[in-house]
Amino acid sequence: LLVTPIKREQLAIGKILGLSIIVVLGGISSFIGAMLSLPFLSIGQDEIDTSVYSINDYLELFIIVISTVLIMISLTAIVSVLARSIKEASSSMAPLTILVGISGMYNQNGSNRLIHYIIPLYNSAQCMNEIFLFNGNINHVIITVISNLLYTIILVYILSKLFKNEKIIL
Repeated sequence: LLVTPIKREQLAIGKILGLSIIVVLGGISSFIGAMLSLPFLSIGQDEIDTSVYSINDYLELFIIVISTVLIMISLTAIVSVLARSIKEASSSMAPLTILVGISGMYNQNGSNRLIHYIIPLYNSAQCMNEIFLFNGNINHVIITVISNLLYTIILVYILSKLFKNEKIIL
């Protein structure tokens, strides 16, 4: 890879795209699973109403999942570049995984401050919680997706800078 006539930015983008294909397929699979299970969340009712969530809700969830996956891929790629071994990379990802899990549980009593939709990973959890609780707001989804894409661009830039560092590559 080091002797190929491509720029380090192209190498970073290629790495992210390669990882993205597999992870986005996993994200689509998770989305389909969540979509199929949502009507069954209302257990205890005599009839299950499959029209509880609209197509817009499903579309918003899908876009949030994909934009969140891109951030996670970028963070994973950076950690994998900085790690000296697979074991170190795995242990470095554990706190991030825990943070993502905790962010889904934390909500400031339904507070809808815009700053919550700019914080990476937390913003996605908050948007998904809103949709699941029938309080979805398209503005929050738009802010979340745009900020997630901006964070992804920044992380890809950082990854390309890391690839320029010969100590890290070698």
